[in-house]
Amino acid sequence: MKDLIKFIQSFLQNNGFYVFLSFVVEKLVMLINTIFIVKMIPQDEFGRITLIASIIGFVTPWNGLGSLQVLMKFGAGEENEQTRKDLSRKLFRNGVINQLILCSLFIVIANFYAIKFDHLLWIILLFSVRLLGLFFQSHLTIDYRINGFNKKFASLNILINCLGLIFTFFLTINFGAIGYMISLAITPFISLFFYSKTILQQSISGLSEMNWKMMWKYGRMESLAYFASELLFSIDIGMIAIFMTDKDIALYKVAILLPMNLLFIPTILFQTDFPRIIKNSQNKDFLKFYIKNYYKLFIPIGISILLGSYFLRDFIIELFFNKSYLTGGTVFFIATIAVVLAMLFRVLYINLNSTIGRSDWNVRVSILSIVCLVIFDALLIPFYGIEGAALGMLITFLISGLYAYYLFNKYLKNEVV
Repeated sequence: MKDLIKFIQSFLQNNGFYVFLSFVVEKLVMLINTIFIVKMIPQDEFGRITLIASIIGFVTPWNGLGSLQVLMKFGAGEENEQTRKDLSRKLFRNGVINQLILCSLFIVIANFYAIKFDHLLWIILLFSVRLLGLFFQSHLTIDYRINGFNKKFASLNILINCLGLIFTFFLTINFGAIGYMISLAITPFISLFFYSKTILQQSISGLSEMNWKMMWKYGRMESLAYFASELLFSIDIGMIAIFMTDKDIALYKVAILLPMNLLFIPTILFQTDFPRIIKNSQNKDFLKFYIKNYYKLFIPIGISILLGSYFLRDFIIELFFNKSYLTGGTVFFIATIAVVLAMLFRVLYINLNSTIGRSDWNVRVSILSIVCLVIFDALLIPFYGIEGAALGMLITFLISGLYAYYLFNKYLKNEVV
Protein backbone atom coordinates (compact mmCIF):
# COMPACT_ATOMS: atom_id res chain seq x y z
CA MET A 1 0.00 0.00 0.00
CA LYS A 2 2.90 2.35 0.78
CA ASP A 3 4.28 1.83 -2.73
CA LEU A 4 0.90 2.61 -4.29
CA ILE A 5 0.57 5.80 -2.23
CA LYS A 6 4.08 6.79 -3.33
CA PHE A 7 3.14 6.00 -6.94
CA ILE A 8 0.01 8.19 -6.81
CA GLN A 9 1.85 10.98 -4.97
CA SER A 10 4.49 11.00 -7.70
CA PHE A 11 1.74 11.31 -10.33
CA LEU A 12 0.17 14.25 -8.47
CA GLN A 13 3.56 15.92 -7.91
CA ASN A 14 3.99 15.81 -11.69
CA ASN A 15 0.80 17.91 -11.91
CA GLY A 16 -1.07 14.78 -12.96
CA PHE A 17 -4.39 16.24 -11.81
CA TYR A 18 -4.04 19.11 -14.30
CA VAL A 19 -3.24 16.65 -17.08
CA PHE A 20 -6.31 14.61 -16.07
CA LEU A 21 -8.47 17.74 -16.12
CA SER A 22 -7.15 18.77 -19.54
CA PHE A 23 -8.04 15.36 -21.02
CA VAL A 24 -11.54 15.47 -19.51
CA VAL A 25 -12.04 18.94 -21.01
CA GLU A 26 -10.74 17.71 -24.38
CA LYS A 27 -13.15 14.75 -24.42
CA LEU A 28 -16.11 16.94 -23.41
CA VAL A 29 -15.28 19.53 -26.06
CA MET A 30 -15.07 16.82 -28.74
CA LEU A 31 -18.45 15.44 -27.68
CA ILE A 32 -20.16 18.86 -27.57
CA ASN A 33 -18.54 19.82 -30.87
CA THR A 34 -19.78 16.69 -32.64
CA ILE A 35 -23.35 17.00 -31.34
CA PHE A 36 -23.46 20.71 -32.26
CA ILE A 37 -22.10 20.24 -35.78
CA VAL A 38 -24.40 17.33 -36.63
CA LYS A 39 -27.36 19.58 -35.81
CA MET A 40 -26.03 22.73 -37.48
CA ILE A 41 -24.83 21.73 -40.94
CA PRO A 42 -26.49 19.69 -43.73
CA GLN A 43 -25.85 15.95 -43.78
CA ASP A 44 -24.16 16.01 -47.20
CA GLU A 45 -21.67 18.70 -46.10
CA PHE A 46 -21.00 16.87 -42.84
CA GLY A 47 -20.39 13.69 -44.85
CA ARG A 48 -17.81 15.42 -47.07
CA ILE A 49 -16.03 16.88 -44.03
CA THR A 50 -16.05 13.48 -42.30
CA LEU A 51 -14.60 11.87 -45.43
CA ILE A 52 -11.54 14.16 -45.49
CA ALA A 53 -11.25 14.05 -41.68
CA SER A 54 -10.81 10.28 -41.97
CA ILE A 55 -7.69 10.87 -44.09
CA ILE A 56 -6.39 13.29 -41.45
CA GLY A 57 -6.76 10.44 -38.95
CA PHE A 58 -4.27 8.39 -40.99
CA VAL A 59 -1.88 11.29 -41.61
CA THR A 60 -1.70 12.70 -38.06
CA PRO A 61 0.53 9.88 -36.68
CA TRP A 62 3.18 11.09 -39.15
CA ASN A 63 3.20 14.71 -37.87
CA GLY A 64 6.74 16.05 -38.20
CA LEU A 65 7.69 12.77 -39.95
CA GLY A 66 9.19 11.50 -36.68
CA SER A 67 10.53 14.77 -35.23
CA LEU A 68 7.95 14.86 -32.42
CA GLN A 69 8.77 11.31 -31.31
CA VAL A 70 12.50 12.07 -31.41
CA LEU A 71 12.00 15.16 -29.24
CA MET A 72 9.87 13.26 -26.72
CA LYS A 73 12.24 10.31 -26.35
CA PHE A 74 15.65 11.97 -26.51
CA GLY A 75 14.63 15.33 -25.05
CA ALA A 76 13.15 13.70 -21.95
CA GLY A 77 16.26 11.56 -21.53
CA GLU A 78 18.67 14.51 -21.79
CA GLU A 79 19.87 15.86 -18.43
CA ASN A 80 21.52 19.02 -19.79
CA GLU A 81 18.99 21.87 -20.11
CA GLN A 82 20.92 23.67 -22.86
CA THR A 83 21.13 20.48 -24.94
CA ARG A 84 17.37 19.99 -24.52
CA LYS A 85 16.79 23.54 -25.80
CA ASP A 86 19.10 23.00 -28.76
CA LEU A 87 17.43 19.69 -29.59
CA SER A 88 14.00 21.34 -29.47
CA ARG A 89 15.17 24.19 -31.75
CA LYS A 90 16.75 21.88 -34.32
CA LEU A 91 13.79 19.49 -34.39
CA PHE A 92 11.38 22.41 -34.69
CA ARG A 93 13.11 23.57 -37.88
CA ASN A 94 13.36 20.04 -39.27
CA GLY A 95 9.78 19.34 -38.25
CA VAL A 96 8.32 22.40 -40.00
CA ILE A 97 9.92 21.35 -43.30
CA ASN A 98 8.76 17.75 -42.78
CA GLN A 99 5.25 18.94 -41.97
CA LEU A 100 5.04 21.02 -45.14
CA ILE A 101 6.00 17.89 -47.10
CA LEU A 102 3.32 15.94 -45.21
CA CYS A 103 0.70 18.63 -45.93
CA SER A 104 1.55 18.45 -49.64
CA LEU A 105 1.19 14.66 -49.64
CA PHE A 106 -2.13 14.98 -47.82
CA ILE A 107 -3.46 17.40 -50.46
CA VAL A 108 -2.43 15.04 -53.27
CA ILE A 109 -3.98 11.95 -51.60
CA ALA A 110 -7.19 13.73 -50.53
CA ASN A 111 -7.76 15.05 -54.04
CA PHE A 112 -8.35 11.51 -55.30
CA TYR A 113 -11.72 11.75 -53.55
CA ALA A 114 -12.46 14.87 -55.58
CA ILE A 115 -12.82 12.62 -58.63
CA LYS A 116 -16.02 11.18 -57.13
CA PHE A 117 -17.24 13.94 -54.78
CA ASP A 118 -17.86 17.63 -55.49
CA HIS A 119 -16.95 20.69 -53.39
CA LEU A 120 -14.00 19.05 -51.64
CA LEU A 121 -11.17 21.45 -52.56
CA TRP A 122 -11.89 24.06 -49.89
CA ILE A 123 -12.31 21.34 -47.25
CA ILE A 124 -8.98 19.76 -48.24
CA LEU A 125 -7.13 23.09 -48.17
CA LEU A 126 -8.50 24.06 -44.75
CA PHE A 127 -7.66 20.63 -43.34
CA SER A 128 -4.10 21.01 -44.67
CA VAL A 129 -3.85 24.33 -42.79
CA ARG A 130 -5.07 22.55 -39.65
CA LEU A 131 -2.50 19.81 -40.19
CA LEU A 132 0.31 22.40 -40.19
CA GLY A 133 -1.11 24.01 -37.04
CA LEU A 134 -1.26 20.66 -35.27
CA PHE A 135 2.52 20.36 -35.64
CA PHE A 136 3.07 23.72 -33.91
CA GLN A 137 0.73 22.73 -31.10
CA SER A 138 2.27 19.26 -30.67
CA HIS A 139 5.87 20.50 -30.68
CA LEU A 140 5.14 23.08 -27.99
CA THR A 141 3.28 20.64 -25.74
CA ILE A 142 6.13 18.11 -26.00
CA ASP A 143 8.65 20.87 -25.23
CA TYR A 144 6.66 21.62 -22.06
CA ARG A 145 6.52 17.94 -21.09
CA ILE A 146 10.22 17.14 -21.51
CA ASN A 147 11.05 20.13 -19.31
CA GLY A 148 8.62 19.03 -16.59
CA PHE A 149 6.04 21.76 -17.24
CA ASN A 150 2.98 19.50 -17.07
CA LYS A 151 0.84 22.29 -15.63
CA LYS A 152 1.67 24.52 -18.61
CA PHE A 153 0.98 21.63 -20.98
CA ALA A 154 -2.43 21.01 -19.38
CA SER A 155 -3.33 24.72 -19.26
CA LEU A 156 -2.47 25.18 -22.95
CA ASN A 157 -4.50 22.10 -23.87
CA ILE A 158 -7.54 23.38 -21.95
CA LEU A 159 -7.24 26.89 -23.42
CA ILE A 160 -6.96 25.68 -27.03
CA ASN A 161 -9.91 23.31 -26.66
CA CYS A 162 -12.17 25.90 -25.01
CA LEU A 163 -11.29 28.66 -27.49
CA GLY A 164 -11.73 26.16 -30.32
CA LEU A 165 -15.24 25.39 -29.10
CA ILE A 166 -16.08 29.11 -28.96
CA PHE A 167 -14.71 29.59 -32.51
CA THR A 168 -16.80 26.62 -33.68
CA PHE A 169 -20.01 28.01 -32.19
CA PHE A 170 -19.50 31.55 -33.50
CA LEU A 171 -18.23 30.73 -36.99
CA THR A 172 -20.62 27.83 -37.65
CA ILE A 173 -23.69 29.82 -36.58
CA ASN A 174 -22.66 32.71 -38.83
CA PHE A 175 -21.08 30.95 -41.81
CA GLY A 176 -22.22 27.31 -41.71
CA ALA A 177 -19.91 24.48 -42.81
CA ILE A 178 -17.15 26.79 -44.06
CA GLY A 179 -17.20 28.57 -40.69
CA TYR A 180 -16.78 25.23 -38.95
CA MET A 181 -13.83 24.34 -41.17
CA ILE A 182 -12.20 27.74 -40.56
CA SER A 183 -12.51 27.18 -36.80
CA LEU A 184 -10.80 23.79 -37.15
CA ALA A 185 -8.04 25.31 -39.29
CA ILE A 186 -7.15 28.26 -37.04
CA THR A 187 -7.54 26.72 -33.56
CA PRO A 188 -4.13 24.91 -33.36
CA PHE A 189 -2.34 28.15 -34.30
CA ILE A 190 -3.32 29.60 -30.90
CA SER A 191 -0.23 27.74 -29.65
CA LEU A 192 2.02 30.15 -31.60
CA PHE A 193 1.20 32.90 -29.08
CA PHE A 194 2.92 30.80 -26.40
CA TYR A 195 6.13 30.07 -28.29
CA SER A 196 9.22 31.54 -26.67
CA LYS A 197 12.06 33.08 -28.65
CA THR A 198 14.36 30.28 -27.49
CA ILE A 199 12.45 27.66 -29.52
CA LEU A 200 12.52 29.80 -32.66
CA GLN A 201 16.24 30.61 -32.45
CA GLN A 202 18.91 28.49 -34.10
CA SER A 203 20.55 25.89 -31.87
CA ILE A 204 23.74 27.06 -30.17
CA SER A 205 25.57 23.76 -30.65
CA GLY A 206 25.46 21.58 -33.74
CA LEU A 207 24.50 18.50 -31.70
CA SER A 208 26.87 16.64 -34.01
CA GLU A 209 27.77 14.15 -31.28
CA MET A 210 24.24 12.73 -31.37
CA ASN A 211 23.45 9.62 -33.41
CA TRP A 212 20.91 11.27 -35.71
CA LYS A 213 20.52 8.24 -37.95
CA MET A 214 19.45 6.12 -34.98
CA MET A 215 17.25 8.91 -33.58
CA TRP A 216 15.37 9.48 -36.85
CA LYS A 217 14.93 5.73 -37.27
CA TYR A 218 13.34 5.61 -33.81
CA GLY A 219 11.04 8.55 -34.61
CA ARG A 220 9.81 7.09 -37.88
CA MET A 221 9.33 3.62 -36.43
CA GLU A 222 7.25 5.14 -33.61
CA SER A 223 5.17 7.00 -36.21
CA LEU A 224 4.69 3.75 -38.13
CA ALA A 225 3.61 1.89 -34.98
CA TYR A 226 1.13 4.66 -34.10
CA PHE A 227 -0.19 4.66 -37.67
CA ALA A 228 -0.68 0.89 -37.60
CA SER A 229 -2.54 1.13 -34.28
CA GLU A 230 -4.90 3.75 -35.74
CA LEU A 231 -5.42 1.50 -38.75
CA LEU A 232 -6.93 -1.19 -36.51
CA PHE A 233 -10.18 0.70 -36.00
CA SER A 234 -10.61 1.34 -39.72
CA ILE A 235 -10.01 -2.34 -40.47
CA ASP A 236 -12.71 -3.28 -37.97
CA ILE A 237 -15.29 -1.07 -39.68
CA GLY A 238 -14.12 -2.18 -43.12
CA MET A 239 -14.55 -5.86 -42.27
CA ILE A 240 -18.09 -5.25 -41.00
CA ALA A 241 -18.84 -3.35 -44.23
CA ILE A 242 -17.82 -6.40 -46.28
CA PHE A 243 -20.15 -8.81 -44.50
CA MET A 244 -22.96 -6.62 -43.14
CA THR A 245 -25.04 -3.45 -43.71
CA ASP A 246 -24.53 0.25 -43.03
CA LYS A 247 -26.99 0.01 -40.11
CA ASP A 248 -24.79 -2.65 -38.52
CA ILE A 249 -21.79 -0.35 -38.93
CA ALA A 250 -23.66 2.49 -37.19
CA LEU A 251 -24.75 0.20 -34.34
CA TYR A 252 -21.20 -1.12 -33.89
CA LYS A 253 -19.63 2.37 -33.90
CA VAL A 254 -22.11 3.57 -31.27
CA ALA A 255 -21.69 0.44 -29.12
CA ILE A 256 -17.88 0.70 -28.93
CA LEU A 257 -17.71 4.51 -28.69
CA LEU A 258 -17.89 4.84 -24.90
CA PRO A 259 -15.71 1.80 -24.05
CA MET A 260 -12.96 2.93 -26.44
CA ASN A 261 -12.93 6.37 -24.87
CA LEU A 262 -12.04 4.75 -21.54
CA LEU A 263 -8.52 4.26 -22.91
CA PHE A 264 -7.91 7.91 -22.07
CA ILE A 265 -7.53 6.85 -18.38
CA PRO A 266 -4.12 5.11 -18.74
CA THR A 267 -3.21 7.66 -21.43
CA ILE A 268 -3.40 10.40 -18.78
CA LEU A 269 -0.93 8.51 -16.61
CA PHE A 270 1.58 8.03 -19.43
CA GLN A 271 1.17 11.59 -20.74
CA THR A 272 2.19 12.76 -17.26
CA ASP A 273 4.87 10.18 -16.43
CA PHE A 274 6.42 9.51 -19.86
CA PRO A 275 9.43 11.84 -19.42
CA ARG A 276 10.09 10.43 -15.93
CA ILE A 277 9.95 6.85 -17.21
CA ILE A 278 12.35 7.70 -20.06
CA LYS A 279 14.85 9.16 -17.57
CA ASN A 280 14.68 5.88 -15.63
CA SER A 281 14.48 3.58 -18.66
CA GLN A 282 17.79 1.89 -17.76
CA ASN A 283 16.78 1.49 -14.10
CA LYS A 284 15.04 -1.88 -14.10
CA ASP A 285 14.15 -1.69 -10.42
CA PHE A 286 12.23 1.51 -11.15
CA LEU A 287 10.49 -0.10 -14.14
CA LYS A 288 9.44 -3.11 -12.04
CA PHE A 289 8.21 -0.75 -9.31
CA TYR A 290 6.21 1.19 -11.90
CA ILE A 291 4.62 -1.94 -13.40
CA LYS A 292 3.71 -3.38 -9.99
CA ASN A 293 1.98 -0.20 -8.86
CA TYR A 294 0.33 0.31 -12.24
CA TYR A 295 -1.39 -3.02 -11.71
CA LYS A 296 -2.30 -2.15 -8.12
CA LEU A 297 -4.10 0.89 -9.52
CA PHE A 298 -5.60 -0.46 -12.74
CA ILE A 299 -6.78 -3.93 -11.72
CA PRO A 300 -9.37 -2.44 -9.30
CA ILE A 301 -10.24 0.22 -11.91
CA GLY A 302 -10.70 -2.49 -14.54
CA ILE A 303 -12.91 -4.64 -12.29
CA SER A 304 -15.06 -1.59 -11.44
CA ILE A 305 -15.44 -0.74 -15.14
CA LEU A 306 -16.46 -4.32 -16.00
CA LEU A 307 -19.04 -4.52 -13.21
CA GLY A 308 -20.47 -1.12 -14.10
CA SER A 309 -20.69 -1.90 -17.82
CA TYR A 310 -22.32 -5.29 -17.21
CA PHE A 311 -25.06 -4.11 -14.87
CA LEU A 312 -25.59 -0.62 -16.33
CA ARG A 313 -25.01 -1.16 -20.06
CA ASP A 314 -28.65 -0.67 -21.10
CA PHE A 315 -28.98 2.41 -18.90
CA ILE A 316 -25.73 3.90 -20.26
CA ILE A 317 -26.62 3.26 -23.92
CA GLU A 318 -30.10 4.74 -23.52
CA LEU A 319 -28.73 7.73 -21.56
CA PHE A 320 -26.14 8.74 -24.16
CA PHE A 321 -27.88 7.56 -27.33
CA ASN A 322 -31.42 6.15 -27.65
CA LYS A 323 -33.43 2.94 -27.33
CA SER A 324 -32.79 1.91 -30.93
CA TYR A 325 -29.16 1.18 -29.98
CA LEU A 326 -30.01 -1.11 -27.03
CA THR A 327 -29.44 -4.15 -29.27
CA GLY A 328 -25.74 -3.24 -29.12
CA GLY A 329 -25.55 -4.04 -25.39
CA THR A 330 -23.57 -7.27 -25.91
CA VAL A 331 -21.09 -5.50 -28.19
CA PHE A 332 -20.79 -2.73 -25.58
CA PHE A 333 -19.82 -5.24 -22.87
CA ILE A 334 -17.43 -7.24 -25.08
CA ALA A 335 -15.73 -3.98 -26.14
CA THR A 336 -15.42 -3.01 -22.47
CA ILE A 337 -13.66 -6.31 -21.70
CA ALA A 338 -11.33 -5.66 -24.66
CA VAL A 339 -10.52 -2.17 -23.38
CA VAL A 340 -9.79 -3.41 -19.84
CA LEU A 341 -7.44 -6.07 -21.26
CA ALA A 342 -5.79 -3.35 -23.37
CA MET A 343 -5.27 -1.23 -20.24
CA LEU A 344 -3.61 -4.14 -18.43
CA PHE A 345 -1.33 -5.30 -21.24
CA ARG A 346 -1.27 -3.56 -24.62
CA VAL A 347 -1.31 0.09 -23.49
CA LEU A 348 1.14 -0.49 -20.63
CA TYR A 349 3.81 -2.43 -22.51
CA ILE A 350 3.60 -0.50 -25.79
CA ASN A 351 4.30 2.69 -23.84
CA LEU A 352 7.12 1.04 -21.89
CA ASN A 353 8.65 -0.27 -25.13
CA SER A 354 8.66 3.32 -26.41
CA THR A 355 10.42 4.61 -23.29
CA ILE A 356 13.31 2.17 -23.74
CA GLY A 357 13.68 3.09 -27.41
CA ARG A 358 12.32 -0.15 -28.87
CA SER A 359 9.92 1.33 -31.39
CA ASP A 360 10.66 -1.65 -33.65
CA TRP A 361 8.97 -3.89 -31.07
CA ASN A 362 5.86 -1.73 -31.26
CA VAL A 363 5.85 -2.08 -35.04
CA ARG A 364 5.95 -5.86 -34.58
CA VAL A 365 3.03 -5.65 -32.12
CA SER A 366 1.05 -3.48 -34.54
CA ILE A 367 1.64 -5.80 -37.51
CA LEU A 368 0.60 -8.80 -35.40
CA SER A 369 -2.53 -6.86 -34.34
CA ILE A 370 -3.54 -6.12 -37.94
CA VAL A 371 -3.03 -9.74 -39.05
CA CYS A 372 -4.96 -11.09 -36.05
CA LEU A 373 -7.86 -8.66 -36.47
CA VAL A 374 -8.31 -9.45 -40.17
CA ILE A 375 -8.23 -13.21 -39.51
CA PHE A 376 -10.55 -13.19 -36.49
CA ASP A 377 -13.00 -10.75 -38.06
CA ALA A 378 -13.13 -12.85 -41.24
CA LEU A 379 -13.83 -15.97 -39.17
CA LEU A 380 -16.25 -14.51 -36.62
CA ILE A 381 -18.31 -11.79 -38.37
CA PRO A 382 -20.06 -14.14 -40.87
CA PHE A 383 -21.33 -16.28 -37.95
CA TYR A 384 -21.76 -13.81 -35.08
CA GLY A 385 -22.23 -10.44 -36.80
CA ILE A 386 -21.10 -7.33 -34.93
CA GLU A 387 -20.65 -9.41 -31.76
CA GLY A 388 -18.08 -11.38 -33.77
CA ALA A 389 -16.30 -8.14 -34.68
CA ALA A 390 -16.17 -7.17 -31.00
CA LEU A 391 -14.82 -10.64 -30.11
CA GLY A 392 -12.20 -10.30 -32.85
CA MET A 393 -11.08 -7.01 -31.33
CA LEU A 394 -11.00 -8.53 -27.82
CA ILE A 395 -8.84 -11.48 -28.92
CA THR A 396 -6.57 -9.16 -30.93
CA PHE A 397 -6.03 -6.82 -27.97
CA LEU A 398 -5.24 -9.79 -25.72
CA ILE A 399 -2.77 -11.49 -28.10
CA SER A 400 -0.98 -8.25 -29.04
CA GLY A 401 -0.89 -7.15 -25.40
CA LEU A 402 0.65 -10.44 -24.28
CA TYR A 403 3.20 -10.20 -27.10
CA ALA A 404 4.14 -6.65 -26.04
CA TYR A 405 4.50 -7.96 -22.47
CA TYR A 406 6.70 -10.84 -23.70
CA LEU A 407 9.04 -8.44 -25.51
CA PHE A 408 9.37 -6.02 -22.59
CA ASN A 409 9.86 -8.88 -20.13
CA LYS A 410 12.80 -10.05 -22.24
CA TYR A 411 14.33 -6.60 -21.77
CA LEU A 412 13.86 -6.80 -18.00
CA LYS A 413 15.59 -10.20 -17.99
CA ASN A 414 18.47 -8.96 -20.21
CA GLU A 415 17.55 -11.47 -22.92
CA VAL A 416 18.14 -10.69 -26.59
CA VAL A 417 14.97 -10.46 -28.71
